[in-house]
Amino acid sequence: MQYIGNNVVADFSNHGSVAPSFKRVKRLYKEDFDKANAIATNLIKNAYRVLLTRGIKGCYIYCEDDKLG
Repeated sequence: MQYIGNNVVADFSNHGSVAPSFKRVKRLYKEDFDKANAIATNLIKNAYRVLLTRGIKGCYIYCEDDKLG
């Protein structure tokens, strides 16, 4: 995820998921970049939301992007 302007955006080109939904997004990327980017951003944000709300104790977030910190 990256902070660009005033928005947090997910960069799905570096996402290593082999989930079928991301395969479809990568195919759609060639046809309609904006739509593919919006779908990928929602999928990645949802994955983070699920992972962060399931943590019981000791869940930490590490950000490499200085703009996010």
